[in-house]
Amino acid sequence: MRLAQKESDAILIHSRKFQETSLLCTFFTKDHGKISVIAKGARRKKSKFQSIAVPGAIFRITFSGKNDLKTLISCETLKTIDVKGQNLKIYLYLNEIILKTLEAEEPIVNIYDDLISIFEYLNFCSEKDAIELKLRHFEYELISELGYGFNTKEDIEGNLIDEDSRYSFNPQLGFTKGERRNNILGLDLIKYNKNLFEDQQTRASIKFIMRSALENIIEKPLASKEIFK
Repeated sequence: MRLAQKESDAILIHSRKFQETSLLCTFFTKDHGKISVIAKGARRKKSKFQSIAVPGAIFRITFSGKNDLKTLISCETLKTIDVKGQNLKIYLYLNEIILKTLEAEEPIVNIYDDLISIFEYLNFCSEKDAIELKLRHFEYELISELGYGFNTKEDIEGNLIDEDSRYSFNPQLGFTKGERRNNILGLDLIKYNKNLFEDQQTRASIKFIMRSALENIIEKPLASKEIFK
């Protein structure tokens, strides 16, 4: 009996060589979450899957299979987003956190839409502060969606963050006032919540918080952070 085919918009987040002519690909799809597929013959010169190799492409894919490893049937390019230079580093970083944090075949439509929104934002925005703020918001939304969210407006005792106080951060608990460990200034959290991201110290503090929370989920350092600092 022929297996039912499924379709979805998708982005490629990882691929590697498989056997002599194929690729083993991981897609983040809008309708089916993260899936792994075999793109048979994708490495042949005249393969119908040649477009898979284009960074920043958004696809409409068709696949089939009951097991964890599916078979890719078709892959149509819907849009290509410029991911050259610094944008490529951001693209690789975002792909890595999606690859390492999401469970297979659990769709999270709002995270997919937010990810596409960031990629499109990179096409017209060149302001580093604005890009970093959007990245930090995406990280926070992803962390919260996965069930590891924390309050950036209150400490663990329920008190509002005080701009003149310093806090430590525990990814599993949140912010503790008065402890010197991590030494996060309350003013930086307040600025983040108000979308004020011009200050380098604020950007560094919020990046540390989000990376700590993500690495707590992944339980290992992110490889791409070595090229995107």
